[in-house]
Amino acid sequence: MIETPAAVLIADELAKIAEFFSIGTNDLTGYVMAVDRGNGRVSNLYSVHKKAVLKAIEMTISSAKRAGIPVGMCGESAADRELIPQLVKWGLDEFSVTPNSILSTRKAICECK
Repeated sequence: MIETPAAVLIADELAKIAEFFSIGTNDLTGYVMAVDRGNGRVSNLYSVHKKAVLKAIEMTISSAKRAGIPVGMCGESAADRELIPQLVKWGLDEFSVTPNSILSTRKAICECK
């Protein structure tokens, strides 16, 4: 699981020993942005669409691709229709979503190809 900025920063090294990566976007977003999404005073800063979070995701996918290992994503962001085209472009292999999001996520992925 890639869920911390520390894991992202050494993703190239981790990819050499891992069989796959799974990006945990809920925790990764919170840690990258240093916010608690449950805290109303700062929850507006909690967004996978922030440049720093997107860069962390891109870096992780790139590291996995360079190492030839599959990379998936779990969390609410894997079903984000605005984000899916970018994830496909970067080469994300697997989208782990809730059962209610499967069809809409599949449709969004197919529209990218």
